[in-house]
Amino acid sequence: MTSRVQKIREASARLDSLHKRIEETSRTRNHGAEEREQWSRACAQFHLMYPDLFYPGGDAGLDALKLYEPSAIQVAIDFLDADPKHFRSGYTKEEIWHRIRNAPLIQDDKSFTMLTS
Repeated sequence: MTSRVQKIREASARLDSLHKRIEETSRTRNHGAEEREQWSRACAQFHLMYPDLFYPGGDAGLDALKLYEPSAIQVAIDFLDADPKHFRSGYTKEEIWHRIRNAPLIQDDKSFTMLTS
């Protein structure tokens, strides 16, 4: 496993934890001002961290994939290999498959995509 795959999995776990905190605090947010503040802070922290954690390089990383930049293709393949499970990760994976479908791949990348599709 590459270190990037591990970093993707760690970022995904962190994002999942932040999202679970929103779910936990949402159950009691109407019980009082303190509970409402805890929920509000959980939401703010999730939204602050999401752009950096959902995908390596965030939206710019996905945009580079549109241009078929070789490094962006490798990041996309590593993301698919990591198979992260966090809020909206399924949509991100679909977007990657859509963008990578016509990308020029080296032989190692082709072998990976054939194994995982």
